[in-house]
Amino acid sequence: MKNLLIILVILVVVCIGVWYFALKGPATNTNLHNVGSVSTTTFVLSTTTAPSMEQKTVTIDIKNFAFAPSSVTVAAGTKVIWVNDDSASHTVTSTSGNTLNSSLLSKGQSYAVTLDAPGTYNYYCKIHPMMKGTIIVQ
Repeated sequence: MKNLLIILVILVVVCIGVWYFALKGPATNTNLHNVGSVSTTTFVLSTTTAPSMEQKTVTIDIKNFAFAPSSVTVAAGTKVIWVNDDSASHTVTSTSGNTLNSSLLSKGQSYAVTLDAPGTYNYYCKIHPMMKGTIIVQ
C-alpha cells in the first residue's frame, strides 16, 4: 500500500509538470538586447512566482517612459541590467542611498549592478521622476 501511494504521488507530480510546461511552452527569452559582451542565462518558472535560486541575471527594459517590469524579486547575488529602449535618455537612481546610480543612459545603452544584500531597493529616473521601480532582494 505504501509503495502504491508513492507511485501515485510521483505520477501526479509528473503529470502536473507535463501539464504546466505544455501550457507555458519552452522557456525562451524573446527580449534580447545588445548589452556588449554580457552573457545571460535566465530561468523563469512563472511571472507570478519569485525567480528560482539559479537565476543570476535579470533585465529591466526602459521603454515608453517606464521601467518594465516595474517591480521584480530576485535572489541575492543577481545581476540586474537596465536597457534603455526609449528615444529619451534616462537614469537609474536609488531613492535613498547610492546603490543604484547610473549615468545618463541614451537609447541602446545599459546599466548593470549585482545586488548581494537582501532588502528592498526603490529607484527612479532623475529626469522623469514619475518613472519608478522596485527590486526586492531575498
